[in-house]
Amino acid sequence: MSVFKEGTNVWTQPGPAKAYYDRVCQLPQLRDVLIAKIRDSWGNPAHSGLELFPEVSREETTLRGLDGNDVSVTRFTPPNVGTGTWVYLHGGAWISPISGKHLAWAKRMAALTRWTVIAVNYRLGPEDPFPAALHDVIGVVQHCQKNGSGPVVVGGDSAGGNLGPAAAFYAADHDLQAPEAVLALCPATNMVYEEVPGFVESAWNHPIQDLTLFGFGRSCYVPRIEDWRHPYVSPVYGDLSRLPPLMVVIGEQDAMCEDNRIFVDRARAAGAHVEDHVYAAMPHSFFMQDELIPEASAQANADIAAFLARL
Repeated sequence: MSVFKEGTNVWTQPGPAKAYYDRVCQLPQLRDVLIAKIRDSWGNPAHSGLELFPEVSREETTLRGLDGNDVSVTRFTPPNVGTGTWVYLHGGAWISPISGKHLAWAKRMAALTRWTVIAVNYRLGPEDPFPAALHDVIGVVQHCQKNGSGPVVVGGDSAGGNLGPAAAFYAADHDLQAPEAVLALCPATNMVYEEVPGFVESAWNHPIQDLTLFGFGRSCYVPRIEDWRHPYVSPVYGDLSRLPPLMVVIGEQDAMCEDNRIFVDRARAAGAHVEDHVYAAMPHSFFMQDELIPEASAQANADIAAFLARL
């Protein structure tokens, strides 16, 4: 019989197990050590790109999340700004905060598109698991819709490319105003990674997107297996016909390339308006790497700007 009875934890009950855990827990928890290392590596707030495009103003502020909490955001406003607003959602496996790299790219895209770009520093797992991040995004989108006069789009890269479609599904389910469009840029659309053909092989020992890292991020963000196929967690399982116009950016050398292709195929089959762009030999979130991959990143950024201009 398991000692882990429903509603109880052995490490909180008097007895030998509690004494053991009290001693062991004096050591740093391995999960927290890994989280700290990931955040230190991925969440570096400094980036040389933040010095570019000085004509774009930057404002740090807070907006109200769906749960009534304060959500910190960074608003980038270009000169001669148009009426559109992009609620930008950063990547980082739902566990790493917005970085200088993300902010520098958001600033670049504000200059390129002449849209206001609001970068959302949503809550993270494991401290705040699903649906906290999604609720933060919904709150920011609602604020932008109520306080602006032009189109509001939502989405971003990787984990942010997951939260964009999830936000659109949430709006449809709760009779809220839908975003004008969704940007899914190298998105994670299926949390059941192991069922994507070829994913395990492509992610095994990957230098950036290692298979074990996917599992760790998933356990931090969505700890309950029964939630993995929920459309707010894995948009590929949702009613894709309910999505607003959708742009999907795919890198052929991204471990999530096949995931992205399946998402596009299912959305198109469901009748959604999908514009997909596949970039040969490109890695995950390559469009941010203007210093390393200048031609491909410039092309992708121009394609994103053109999509927004057509709204």
